[in-house]
Amino acid sequence: MNIFGYSIKLDKTLATGRAKQKNAALSRKGSDIAGLYAALALTLLVLFAGCDNSFSIFKSISQETKQVGVDLFKNVTVRAMANDAANYYALLGQVVWRPIDGSASWNVLSVNGSTDYFAAGLASDGAKVYVAKANSNNVLVDVYKTIDSGATWTAMNAAASIGSSAAVDWLKCANGTLFVAFHASGTYSLYYYDGAAFKSAGIANISRPLIDIVWDGSEYWAISDSAAYHGSAGAMTEDTAPALAQGLIGLATDSAGRVLISRSDGLVYSLQSGAWTQITIKASTKLGPLFLLTQPAATKTIMVGKGIATYGYYEYDETGTGSLKENGSNYISTSSSVYLSTMLSKHVIGFWQPSNDANILYVMLAAGGTDSYALYKNIFDPTANAGAGAWSGWTAE
Repeated sequence: MNIFGYSIKLDKTLATGRAKQKNAALSRKGSDIAGLYAALALTLLVLFAGCDNSFSIFKSISQETKQVGVDLFKNVTVRAMANDAANYYALLGQVVWRPIDGSASWNVLSVNGSTDYFAAGLASDGAKVYVAKANSNNVLVDVYKTIDSGATWTAMNAAASIGSSAAVDWLKCANGTLFVAFHASGTYSLYYYDGAAFKSAGIANISRPLIDIVWDGSEYWAISDSAAYHGSAGAMTEDTAPALAQGLIGLATDSAGRVLISRSDGLVYSLQSGAWTQITIKASTKLGPLFLLTQPAATKTIMVGKGIATYGYYEYDETGTGSLKENGSNYISTSSSVYLSTMLSKHVIGFWQPSNDANILYVMLAAGGTDSYALYKNIFDPTANAGAGAWSGWTAE
């Protein structure tokens, strides 16, 4: 008998042979053994039939081929990604890179002549790549810029403006402008580079850490874990509408200028045409980083990380009254079997698309202690599904 891929053999020949034995005791013993096997099989069937197997874990795992990625991404956290015309870059404790054309594998990037460094931040505008170096105490050494894929580097003298005791939290390019979030003396600030020096973005010495920044087509939006801010690069001010003490998680925008903010109470706040609305993704459930999936063209799907122990991410279909998809079931981005074998129990750090290719999507994960990988790639094929297009599913880098 085969139960969920496991074989339990009921040896009828053995049972029948023993039944024909002249020794009555042996006959009873053979009958008892056969009965025991049959009872065990029946018990297993009842047990599995009574379980909530909505994940279809046994079936999915048995159908999924084990993925093999690059050892650099095993049991680590990928904190940011970037690209220029030639390469992809990923931020671990150092920056690693590989050619976009796949002609070489991932390797550690030499920054300003050295591969022995700690990188606190990574960003790019599609042409220039920026790396923040820090010392052993995580204090900023400098921000370095390359315009030739790392062949040469320029030190940007960031510490002169930001301070010699600042610790960089992240770098981000939005609308071609470089921003640096940092903390010093227990407070948090956001600066931007104006082409000559780093200057305050208008968010200075706040009490909560900054999470992200985006450009909505007309102004910048940033969030701390408690409040939202918006405005021009040097004059951002607080917006109280989506605020939640230590409860803001993710930030995203789309080509129509809509701004979305995910929260720890299961809500996503959406700003369009000057008005905030609420989307209940999953009530009273901590969410994670956001990404707006724009392909296939007909889709209106929010991908949002889970902030709970099972981790992975949800898909929320915005068409009609809205519907939540969980655990890979009927996802647009991937199949259920691939989702369960790659995303489950991993914390989503963020989703990222190259500036020059909307058909590529990466998910960055915290994979420490999972004996698995922290970076997966997904490719959209516009010719698949009778021309409607389809995503390939996640593949380990």
